[in-house]
Amino acid sequence: MDISALFDSLTGTWGDEILFWVVAAVAGFICLIALVNVLDLFLDNEADPPMKDPR
Repeated sequence: MDISALFDSLTGTWGDEILFWVVAAVAGFICLIALVNVLDLFLDNEADPPMKDPR
């Protein structure tokens, strides 16, 4: 099998499908990180109420 034949098979519909799923996985991972950060901010605000002004 030539390298050019392998490259041609990767640029076909099979390669497009792999690219689609890689992009979808990266986007899902970024959304998961954002969701965890938002939940962390929300839970930190409930756990530590702001300090009152000592004056």
